[in-house]
Formats: sequence, structure tokens, C-alpha cells
Amino acid sequence: MGRLADEEEQIQNAKDIVEFQHYFAALLDRMREAPEDNIISDLANNTIDEGRLLTKPEALGMIQQILVAGNETSTSAIAGGVVLLIQNPDQQAMLRQHPDLIPAAVEEILRLETPTSGMWRRATADTEIGGVDIPEGAFLMVRFAAGNRDESIFTDGGAMSVARENADSHLAFGQGTHFCLGAQLARMEMQVALTGLLNRTTDWALVEGKNPLKHSPNVLLRGLTDLHISFSKTIS
Repeated sequence: MGRLADEEEQIQNAKDIVEFQHYFAALLDRMREAPEDNIISDLANNTIDEGRLLTKPEALGMIQQILVAGNETSTSAIAGGVVLLIQNPDQQAMLRQHPDLIPAAVEEILRLETPTSGMWRRATADTEIGGVDIPEGAFLMVRFAAGNRDESIFTDGGAMSVARENADSHLAFGQGTHFCLGAQLARMEMQVALTGLLNRTTDWALVEGKNPLKHSPNVLLRGLTDLHISFSKTIS
């Protein structure tokens, strides 16, 4: 999505996707013949609408989203959170003193470092936003990252507060029927990662000369291209 792949890479990407589709198409067939207790089997056998099964393209599209979605996003959020805590040493100190705040800190990191910064949506009816007419059927990009800094919802929205009471009002996982399927898993991963890092290391710092803090060029996803930190091991 960053539009950085050259022609040869695009061709290889297309071949990889087709190979992926063939593999899971065969797996869907197998799960319909002999259901198992897993999410692929659920997609293969659950019915929608008037009681029909998902078509192969529908099921394959959902599988691709499920397998890809929780990868780069969680990594980006954890890395972005580490940078925030380095840049806000008072908040890091508070978190070390009060580890019970880690779940709230995760929500605050998700708010400020929204890894899926926006998503395409289609207007289902004629409407108006901020004086701009939006016709039915128009494509829009909902910018979650902008909403997560809305000063009418989050006081001093650009600042980090690991004790922010309404941090979980963020839109990092979307909203409504499009709410992220893996939201609770992502939260757990971030809580485990932060707990481990804070318990086992201290003296966090960005390595001088190695951190331009650049983000990958991508209209939907937001994440650092790389991150180099120094730290001290906590004596156990």
C-alpha cells in the first residue's frame, strides 16, 4: 500500500497472493467436508444473509484480512509506545511505579500511535459533514488518528497521559459493525509486551544518530521504519 514495489516485486506479490488463495481454497473445501474447531472452519461453514455459505472469494478475502491484520499493526503500536515513553519520562516513571496503569497506558498508546490511521468507507446515504455534501455511494477515508486527538473528547489530546480515564474512547479499532476482530488480542499482546519490557529493562534511550523516527509511506497504516534503543538489564 506504500506504492514502493517495482514492477518485478508487484508481479511476485501477485504470484504469492494466488498461491495463498489456492492453499486456503483447498483448506476451505477440506473444512466443509470435515469441520474442525478453528476460525477457518467457522468461515467455511457458517451461513449469512438468507442462509447461504460464504462464497470462495468472500471467505478468502476475510482470511487474508485476519492473517495480515494483527501483524504489522501490533508491532507498530508497541514500537510507537516505547518511543512515547522515552519522550515522556514522567509518564514512564508513573507506569513503573504503578504497573496497574498498564492497561490504561495501552489504550493511550493506541490513541496516540493509531497503527491503522484511517480506512476507506462508502457513504450509505446522502449526508453533509462540515458543510461538505457527501452523496450516497461516495468513497470516504475515515481518519481514526485525527479523531483520536479530538480536543472535544480528549483534554489536551496531543499529550500523553497513562492515567487518562477515557483513553479507551479512541477509534484505533474502528467502530460499530467494522470494529476490529482482534482488538482484545492486540490489547493483550501490548500489555504483555509492556509489562515484560518495564520489568526486565530500564534506562531506555533512543540510540543517538540512528533514529530519524521516519514512518513508512502508507495511506492507511502508520508505523516506524525502524527503531534503535539502548537500555539496562534489570537485576533480578
